[in-house]
Amino acid sequence: KITMTLIFLHNKFLFFVAAQGEPKYFEVGTPLTLEPDVSTVQQPINSIRWKYGTALVVDWDPSGHTYYGSFRGRTTLDPQTLRLVINRLTLADSGQFSVETNLGTVGTHEVKVISKCVCLIKTQPLCDVSCALKCTADTQDLRPVSYEWKEDEGEWTEGDELKNISSSDTPEKFSCRLKTRVRTSNTSLPMENPLYKPPGTEESCLEHNVTV
Repeated sequence: KITMTLIFLHNKFLFFVAAQGEPKYFEVGTPLTLEPDVSTVQQPINSIRWKYGTALVVDWDPSGHTYYGSFRGRTTLDPQTLRLVINRLTLADSGQFSVETNLGTVGTHEVKVISKCVCLIKTQPLCDVSCALKCTADTQDLRPVSYEWKEDEGEWTEGDELKNISSSDTPEKFSCRLKTRVRTSNTSLPMENPLYKPPGTEESCLEHNVTV
């Protein structure tokens, strides 16, 4: 059995979430920025309060900031823009964030945090004249996902979790990757075609077995 690991490497992207609307998805460990449109907020602002559900994230007034709970030490608030930055997201950070000022609620943000993914690409058993390559992952917290495959140095093409190949297929190597609601994964290391026979192999074998 041939196995190969496809790892979603961490990239330090900064995401911005618009207030209201559909939930936005982010990967564990990445930073998140929540930023209302401050031009629509009533002035003057004398206090700011960000909440996660009913729990407090941060309070601000002219005397300073107070951060709460698990957000302490990884969160910053800019009182000029109301921008909240949360670093090192965890699965527990999924939920609804809201921001209020002394003049009322400004907006809400629905955030979904999904897991990082370690994927395997492997052959199905009993590869002989045909077999299937399977690009697998624990996608429970990632769905929906889609798959892409590449043969040698060719173009990426959409496909399924399984890629069926036969001994008549000529590519020497295959690669796969996944697309989640956050981004496209890094490419797997190339996997050798288990059915590939270099040109001339069969002729050489026949010559070797000839008897006079």
